Amino acid sequence: MTLGQCLESLQAQKTDSSFEILVIDSSDDLTGDRIKERFPHVRLFHFDERMYCGEARNYGITKARGDIIAFIDADCIASKSWIDAISRSHQGNYDAIGGTIANQQPSTSQGWASYFCEFSQWMPGRRKQTMSDIAAANISYKKSCLQTIGPYITDTYCSDTHFHWRMHDYGLKLLFDPAIRIEHRSLQDLNTLLRHEFSHGRNFGRVRLSKQDFTGFRRLLLIVFWFLIALKKILQIRLAIYRFPLYKKYFYRSLPFIILACLGWAFGECVGYCHQRKKLPKQWKC
Repeated sequence: MTLGQCLESLQAQKTDSSFEILVIDSSDDLTGDRIKERFPHVRLFHFDERMYCGEARNYGITKARGDIIAFIDADCIASKSWIDAISRSHQGNYDAIGGTIANQQPSTSQGWASYFCEFSQWMPGRRKQTMSDIAAANISYKKSCLQTIGPYITDTYCSDTHFHWRMHDYGLKLLFDPAIRIEHRSLQDLNTLLRHEFSHGRNFGRVRLSKQDFTGFRRLLLIVFWFLIALKKILQIRLAIYRFPLYKKYFYRSLPFIILACLGWAFGECVGYCHQRKKLPKQWKC
């Protein structure tokens, strides 16, 4: 059970800080029952209806008691100093702080392609700096920031990116701190990877269309030249590998799958731009 490994890593934290663990579970198997048996101190909230990440995070925020709220995905393992690194970093003035996302090895070439497509911008080796977006698989916020910006959008992927766009509108910055480290277990099956990238790209296109001021001409260009989106993503991954070469040999080994995955994302993003622009509720606007 991947979630079990995640919870074990949180219970194994080497820290004197007090913290609570909340699990928002909407699985349709016996995950909730197993969590109760193995991790009785975890605060478990189960929902019968499947939830997107944004909706689950919104609910968790309402139940969390701390002044700092950190998110980690079920398919991730936290380093033993994860809690302490978050606590130290939040002594500064940044409202949102994320960190390194490493790939949990061993991994197939498809798994490396999945990792590079999702998390190449936050690989081990990046220095401490401000960024415009950090994946919510390893992100933490001061509760005051969450109260200011409002809830994550729901019923879609990319709710974290949308949230960080809104933070930018408020003049708030995100800090990347490499000391805050997790390992992510990537998708290993090619068909699953391609479906995931298409779906993620489609949702990104819809979210971007709803948030940013697109002219009809710009939208048409993105649809017609959708394959250039894939080229841009491949070049971004290659640049990240050049700057942070720890995983360089895995990049070349998985390059054919990276190309396929980026094409899947780009075509999905194109489909997203073809949809009617979706108006956001007022409380989501800045």
